[in-house]
Amino acid sequence: MKSTKLIELLKAFKEKEFLSLENFIASPYFNKNENVVTLFSTLKKYYPDFENEELDKEKIFVKVFGKKKYDDEKMRTLISALMKLIKKYLVQLELEQRKWEADIFLLAQLSKKNQEILFEYEHKKAEAYVEENLYRERDYYFAKFSQATEYFFSKHSGIKDKKKETEIIESLASNFERFMFFEIMDTNYQMLTRKMRMNYQPKYLLLDYFKRRIESGEYSDTPLLLLKYYGFLCIEDKDKEEYFEKYQRLFLENFDKISGFERSSIILGLLNYCTLAIVREKRAYAEKSFELYKFALEKNLFFHSNKFFLPLLFFNIVKCSLFLGEQKWCFNFIFDYRSKIAPHLRKNEVNISFAAYYVERKEYEEALKHINKVNPATDILKLEVRRVSSQIFYGLDYVENVYSTVDSIKYFLKNRNTLANHITESAKRYVKYMPRLIELKQMPDKYELEYLKKEILEDKQIGMQMQKWFKERIEELLKK
Repeated sequence: MKSTKLIELLKAFKEKEFLSLENFIASPYFNKNENVVTLFSTLKKYYPDFENEELDKEKIFVKVFGKKKYDDEKMRTLISALMKLIKKYLVQLELEQRKWEADIFLLAQLSKKNQEILFEYEHKKAEAYVEENLYRERDYYFAKFSQATEYFFSKHSGIKDKKKETEIIESLASNFERFMFFEIMDTNYQMLTRKMRMNYQPKYLLLDYFKRRIESGEYSDTPLLLLKYYGFLCIEDKDKEEYFEKYQRLFLENFDKISGFERSSIILGLLNYCTLAIVREKRAYAEKSFELYKFALEKNLFFHSNKFFLPLLFFNIVKCSLFLGEQKWCFNFIFDYRSKIAPHLRKNEVNISFAAYYVERKEYEEALKHINKVNPATDILKLEVRRVSSQIFYGLDYVENVYSTVDSIKYFLKNRNTLANHITESAKRYVKYMPRLIELKQMPDKYELEYLKKEILEDKQIGMQMQKWFKERIEELLKK
C-alpha cells in the first residue's frame, strides 16, 4: 500500500489536520462504517512516513477483518470508502478556511426554509465579516455579489422598499463587474505570459472596454484592479517604461491594502518586467531587480503561496547580485536562504550558485569543486552548468576543456527548442566569442583584443552579464 493514492494523500496531512481527520471519520454523521474507522486507526500507526513492512494490503486486511481469507475486492471497496471520506473532509477543511463562502451557503439554506428574521440577522453578520476580514480583491467582490444575490432572492414576495431594492440591484451589478474584471485581467495575464514563452497570439478579453473604464478613473477605489491593469500593460507594451513606474508606485503605495498572495504575484510581475528590460540592455533595471529582490526577501513575499523558492529564482538572485558586484551580499544570501530551495533542487542550485560566486572571485579551484557536484535536470540549468564550467576552465587555463565545453553548448542548442529566445541568442553569441577569447589569451594581440571588445559591447543579444564577463577578461589581457 506504500505508493497508493490513499497513502500519498495521507502523507500530505499536517499533524493537526490528521488528528482532525480522525475525528471526522469517527463521526457517525459522516460515516457509519466501523470498518472504515478501524482501517484508518490501523493506518494511523504508520503516520507520518508510512514506511513499514506491515503496511501491506493483506496484513492490513487481517487487522481490520480478523483471520478471514483475503478478499481483494472487499479491501479495495474499503479503501475507496476511506478515500471518499478523506475527500469530503478536504472540502470541509476548505470551507472552514473560507468562512465567507460558508456564510453564503447558510443564507441560501435559511432562504429556502423561509427564515426571514434569522436570514436578516445572519446576512448582517456575513456582511460585517467580509468588510472586516477580506481585502478589496476577487473574493471580496464575489462575496458581496453573492450576498446581494441571496438577499434579493430571499424576498419571495419582492422587496417592498423600492429604494432599497434599487440599492441591492446596483450593489449586485457593481460587485459583479469588479469580480468579473479581476477574472478577466488574470486570464489576460495568463495569455500574455504564454505569448512571451512561445509563438502564440492571444485574443484578449474586453481589454479596450476595461482600458476606458480604468482611465476614466472609475476604479480608483479598487487599487488591485489598477495594479493588474498596469502590470499587464508594462509587459504587453514593454517599451513604455511609464507603465512599470506606475505599477511599482501603486504597489508600494497600496502595499498594506493587498493580500499576501497578490503581493507575491505583483513582485514577480515587476521582476518579469525588469528581466525583459535587462535583455534589452537597460542596466538600470538590474539595479531595480536587485532592490526588488531585497524588498521581497525582507517582506517574505516569495514564500506566501510556496514553501520554497520557485525553480531557478534563487540562482537568478545570485546572478543579479554578482553582476552588480555585491559579492558579500551574494555569499550571505546563498548561506542564509539555501534551506528555502525545494529539497530535490537544493543540491544543484546551491552548488551552481557557489560555483558562480567563486568564478566572480576568481577562485577557480573552489568553483570547480562546486560545479562538479551539479547534476542538472532542466534544459536551462544544463546550459548554465556548461557556461559556468567553461568560465572555470578558462580561469584554470584548461584550454581543451574550454573548447570541449563550447562544442557541447553548440550541440545542446541544436537539439533544444524549449528555451526562451533571448537565452538561446545569448548562448549562441557566447560560443561565438569564447573560442576567439581563448585564442587571444594564448597569443595576445592588442589590436584584436580591442576589436573583440568593441564587437561584444555593441552586440545587443549577448546579454549584459556575458558582456561584463568578456569585457573584464579582455581588459585583464590588455593590461599584461
